[in-house]
This record gives sequence, structure tokens and C-alpha cells, in this order.
Amino acid sequence: MSTESIGKVLTTMEALAKNDLKGGEALYGHFTNEQGLKGIRQKGFRVSKEGQAAGGVYLVCEESLKVMMQGSSNKFDRESFLSTAYSLFGPQCEKRSPNDISILILLKAQARFVEPVPIDSADVRARGCPPLHYIPQSLVDKIGNTDDDGYNYIRWQNDIMKAYRVYTEDSTKGSTSLEQASNALSKRVKALEASKTPQAPAKPAPAPETETPPKPDIEYPRTITFGGLPFMLSGWNGDYQIQDEERNGRPVWRRSGVVKFVPIIATDIWFDKGKNRWILHRDGDSDTKAMKKSSHTNPTPQGKWEDGCSVK
Repeated sequence: MSTESIGKVLTTMEALAKNDLKGGEALYGHFTNEQGLKGIRQKGFRVSKEGQAAGGVYLVCEESLKVMMQGSSNKFDRESFLSTAYSLFGPQCEKRSPNDISILILLKAQARFVEPVPIDSADVRARGCPPLHYIPQSLVDKIGNTDDDGYNYIRWQNDIMKAYRVYTEDSTKGSTSLEQASNALSKRVKALEASKTPQAPAKPAPAPETETPPKPDIEYPRTITFGGLPFMLSGWNGDYQIQDEERNGRPVWRRSGVVKFVPIIATDIWFDKGKNRWILHRDGDSDTKAMKKSSHTNPTPQGKWEDGCSVK
């Protein structure tokens, strides 16, 4: 149980998760101190009566462990300690000593017993910290029991896979501030979230310019409604009336006049064959300049447009 580099601990975690877990099990971390580790090995994990969601046994999933512990040095140094403590305790971590979370336990547990901790939106840990997990009080009665000291225990001491001494007073000395560590943590969390966000598919190449498309044999609406422009452009949200003219073989809809006592520059909606899209065009702008373009080539402007706009 000696102090290892973060890289070695993460390598061990990956190997355990890959080779030593059975059906429904997941790898978790639990931070404690020397005395806490001794008690866990004797009686199991003591159920806390305090904390988010009225207490429980607090765990850290494999993904969150990687994000909260890693710093710029790949060591369990001051930056790593502050980042971990901030994730676990929030700003109150300044009252914590490295000895309070000197031990990292890696254990296996049935994932069905472990839930995300419901962090209140007012808690700073709801922004910029990796999610925590716990065994809630509602499940303790099913998988735990009460000891002579009056505390409930979950007897998972035989599920401990590894234990590391990670933080000491000496290893966490330095000048890194809590603000510096929490800002770096927030960047790592955002990078992780971004990596999970599905990437938008590449936009198709613009269609080659073609001859004026034939006018579809449909009944065009007399009035269409444009919506979704921001407040500063909201005068151009609203109804557009069909005109007695066509552009590129399709009708033109127009909006002009006074909106809420303010005159607006007239705008048209028409089909631009060069862009192969419907466009919102303001009087006075060149024909190649569009305020907004449709996201489709439907026979009418109705449907989705770019930047969250739409026509109904």
C-alpha cells in the first residue's frame, strides 16, 4: 500500500475493470484515512448519516476518479489533492487535511446498488466537478445491517481490490491555490463532456447550380410565419404574405410595415437557386446576402431553418 504515480494507479484501474469484474459489476473508488481503512477491513463500509441526499456510502466511479485526480504532474501532489478534495467536499475542502483522504480504496460493486449523487444546482460541485456516486439510504436496508455501535454497515470488505496511500502532508506541499486547481478541474470536466457530445455530421457539399427548378404543382399558403430570430431582430418574426411575383419559379412572401409602433425594413422570403435554399432577404441588401437560410429544399419555405429558426 505504497504511494504510486497517478499513471500507475490508472493503469491498474483499467486492468481491474477489464479482467476482474463479473456481470453487473463496476469499479469504484472510495477515499478514507488510515483509521477508516482499518475499520472497513474489519466491519465493512460504514453508512454515513450526513451528506447529500441524507447520507449513504459515497463512491467515485472510474471515469470521475480519472478526472478528479489527474493534474499537470501525474503525481498525487497538491494540485491533485485540491482537485480531489474540491470534488468531494466543495469549498469546505479548505478545512480538510490530506490525511483525511490519504487512502484510495478500489472496490468492485454491483452497479445496480450505486446511484449518482443528486447535487443541488446551487452547489458549486454541480458546475465543473465530475459526478459522485453513492449507495443511498433506501438501499442500505437491503444490503447492509446494523452493528453494535448503532451504525449501519455494508459488508463489502471482501470486494476491496486495491488500496493506495495517495496523499500525505509532505506530498501535498506547494503553492497551487484552490482556485487554480478547481479551474483546471473544470477544464478537464468540460473536455470530457465535449468528448461525449455527438459530433454533427459533415455538411454536404453544396449542390451544383442548376437550371431554374420547375414550379411544383402545389397549392402555396397565402400566409407563412417566420420565427426564431433573436430579440434585436424580432421585428422580422411574424407573418409573411404571398406576393404577385415569382423568383426562380417559386412565389415570394413579404413582410413590411410597422411592428409595435416601429417601422421595419421590408423583408422577403424567396428561393435562391444558387444556394439551393430558401432565404430571408432584407430590402437594400445585395441578392447574394441572406439574413437566414432554410435547412431544406422543400417546395415551400415551411420547415426548419438555420440557427434554430423555422417557418410554419
